Amino acid sequence: MSSTEERPKALANALARLSESCRQLDRLPENQALLRRAEGLSHDVSAALARARAEPPGLPALTVNSLGRFHLARGGYALAPCPARKAIAVFRYLLTRGERMAHKLELAESIWPGSSPKEATHSLHVAISTLRHYLDSTSGASYLLLTAGSYRINPAAELAYDAEIFEQNIVRANRLWNDGDLIAADPAYVRAIDSYGGDYCTADLDFTWAACEREHHLNGYLAAMYRLARLRLRQRRYEDAAECLTRLLDRDCYREDVHFHLMVCYCRLGRRWQAVQQFLKCRELLETTMGLEPAPKLQDLYEAIIESRENLPGKPDWEDPRLPA
Repeated sequence: MSSTEERPKALANALARLSESCRQLDRLPENQALLRRAEGLSHDVSAALARARAEPPGLPALTVNSLGRFHLARGGYALAPCPARKAIAVFRYLLTRGERMAHKLELAESIWPGSSPKEATHSLHVAISTLRHYLDSTSGASYLLLTAGSYRINPAAELAYDAEIFEQNIVRANRLWNDGDLIAADPAYVRAIDSYGGDYCTADLDFTWAACEREHHLNGYLAAMYRLARLRLRQRRYEDAAECLTRLLDRDCYREDVHFHLMVCYCRLGRRWQAVQQFLKCRELLETTMGLEPAPKLQDLYEAIIESRENLPGKPDWEDPRLPA
């Protein structure tokens, strides 16, 4: 008998003994109530044990990481890499769809775009068989279901997906931002940024949908970083804001609005020389790679710093009007 059955079995036996002991007590009202309670508990435990024996064992929980690297674990144990590249591509595609479900034709066209419909359908059947053999344990249940011509990941399976968690954190932080709850938005954006483990892994995924997924999550990460920087500028936490802006420029060095706010941070910190260096770096980058001059707002700020003016230029056009100055 398994350990999951031994505990309720022992409890049922103990309750049965308690019921027998109660019968030997005087027939007082309180003892009769105790007897009824013991018998009820014994019946409940016995029924739960019978259901546990009748029901098939559940699917072990899956943990899927796609941000930074792809990693898959079942029941807390890492699975070896799947030998079939297209089979795991089917699984990862389903993770990106609503309700983790896609029609057979959609899957065939997305994973085998250059094949004929007949060849793509056959390849899909082979990939699904391989994927089930790779994912499913000996419990008898499957992580993949076919319903009305659509494959889906079994909704009964517990599944933790890092890209989905990141997306949920972004949605929660953006809702607080849009509601004007900027105090709560700050830690919400921190959680979202911390849950971004890296760019969506496209290794062995040479598909358009995978590139779009990577771009979508990256844009969410950069937008969260920018809003967090703007919040910290508002809170006069200039060092923290400068750190966010610097990290942002490491990923997108052509953002003139980010260069502008970073220059403002340096000025507020009393490091005007660093703000000047930032402008010169931005100007050289734009001139050498794109043949462009910095935006007028950026040049106005640079001139104000050079002339040691106390009042810096007003709000730039790219500032979010919902965020107080």
